[in-house]
Formats: sequence, C-alpha cells, structure tokens
Amino acid sequence: MRVHPDDLVSANAQLEAALAGTVQYDPIFRLIKADGSTCYVQAAATIERDKNGNAVRVIGINIDITEQRQLEATLREAKLEADAASAAKSAFLANMSHEIRTPMNAVFGMLQLMQHTSLSSQQQDYVSKTQTAAKSLLGLLNDILDFSKIDAGKLTLDLQPCSIELLMRDLAVVLSGNHGNQDVEVMFDLDSALPPWLLADQLRLQQILINLAGNALKFTLSGQVTVAINCLARDTDTVTLQIAITDTGIGISDEQIERIFTGFEQAESSTSRRFGGRGLGSPSVKGWLSLWAASYKSPVRSVSAAVFGLM
Repeated sequence: MRVHPDDLVSANAQLEAALAGTVQYDPIFRLIKADGSTCYVQAAATIERDKNGNAVRVIGINIDITEQRQLEATLREAKLEADAASAAKSAFLANMSHEIRTPMNAVFGMLQLMQHTSLSSQQQDYVSKTQTAAKSLLGLLNDILDFSKIDAGKLTLDLQPCSIELLMRDLAVVLSGNHGNQDVEVMFDLDSALPPWLLADQLRLQQILINLAGNALKFTLSGQVTVAINCLARDTDTVTLQIAITDTGIGISDEQIERIFTGFEQAESSTSRRFGGRGLGSPSVKGWLSLWAASYKSPVRSVSAAVFGLM
C-alpha cells in the first residue's frame, strides 16, 4: 500500500513536524491498496528520543477508519436531506395557510354584511358567535404559520393593547363550542386587582389558553374547568400575573407529565381513544411559552411572562 498522492505532502509535513517536536503525530490520510481501492487511515505515533533530544525511533499505529468516514458521509447527507425536507414542510405550511386565508376573508366579509341587515336578536347572537368561531379558525391558520416560524427561529411577538376581560369573553365563546352536553361547568376567576389593559400579543396568548383550556375541557367528564388570572405583584410601572387552568378531569400521571410538550405523543395511544385528538402534542405552545420569557411594556406597566404560571 502507498499513501495517496494528494495526501502525501501533508502526511510527510506532519511527520517532519512531529520529529522536530512541534506537533503531535495524528494525521488522517488515504492509502491506495494493491487492488487500486482507497481506504482512510487514522495514524498515531510517539517519538522516542535520546538524551540529547534527537529522535531515534518512531512507534506508531494505523487504524482503518474507512467505514467510519462512510458513516459520517451518510449522516451528513441524511442531515442535508432532513434540512431540505424541513424547509419544504415549512414552505408548504406557510403557503397552505395563506391559501386558506382567501376563503376565510370571504366568510368574514359575509358575516359583517349580515350584521348590517335586519336580524332578530337571536340571529344577531348566532352571527356574532359564528364570527368569533371564524376568528378562532383564523387563529388555527396562524398556528400553522407559527410552526413554520418556530422552525425558522423567526417567531416574534406582536404587542398590542389587550383587554383581559374581552380576551376571557372570546375564550368563553370558543370553549362553549367544544362544551357540547358535558356535565362540566366552565368558570373564570379574575383577580379584581387586574389592570384593565395590557400591552401583549393577544392572539398568541389566546392560542395558549385555547390549547390548555380546550384540553382541560376535553379530558373532564364532569365537574368544572377553571381559568384563573391572579395579580401576584404590582407597583407603579409593573405587574406580575399568573394564569392557572385547573380541572377535575383525569389528570396527568408523573410518568406522562414529562412528555406533555412532545410532538406526536399521547397518554392514551390506542386507535380507539376515548377522548379523540390527533396526538400532535404541544410543541407550538412550548415555543410560545418560551417567548413569554421576555418582558413587555404596557402603557403604565410591564408584564413579565417569565413569572406566568401556566398549569
């Protein structure tokens, strides 16, 4: 076997440097076998020297790492393919959500036209609730976009004035559509010390609450689901809030609670699940929650999401 011509200069240079005592001899180079095939070799050697420091003997070993190099090349190729697939998925999700927005805009337009016609109070109530449900569907489209943005690391918060009371009213309408005939009471417990307005990303806060409260309602057969917002601390320019969602449902075991933010995971994995669901997990919620670690400034106070307790 002989050293590949393209590696001969560098291999000899490192050997000379090792003999001079300036570097450790551990090069990787190619060898050409007698049959013409090529293999990769990891070399290592120690230099024995006399009392004057002159090299008198080189003791070394060569390890064939051809399979390792092939495996590394395969892993690099697989990573490139995975990155390309992820980019294609993100582009598909973004394009699909934008395409669905077109008919959704038509739905919003027709609902607004209906509100300007002669409607009974009952019909007006139906149209109003339909409009709220349509906004919730639009929020799901925004969820899809958020998945793409989270993957790309470009999800940012859109801070706007937000009324906690109005946010809870919208949440109540959405949950009422999922309530059905369940023997479950949905309750809202709002601290009287809450400020009327905050500067926050209302859409994504609503997305989090719909996900968590919706799951609480789905897994509660009887009893109650409570959405509570408490004011933990407040001074002249800051307020610290805690949002807690509790229920009297089946709960989560200690073993399963470690996997609640894992995609495609469910506590009950059978195809005939009692509670339904697609098993997509909540990676988007985890991404949104991580964003709340930033502090935002409202007109007179700031809300630090790092202290938000979402249960």
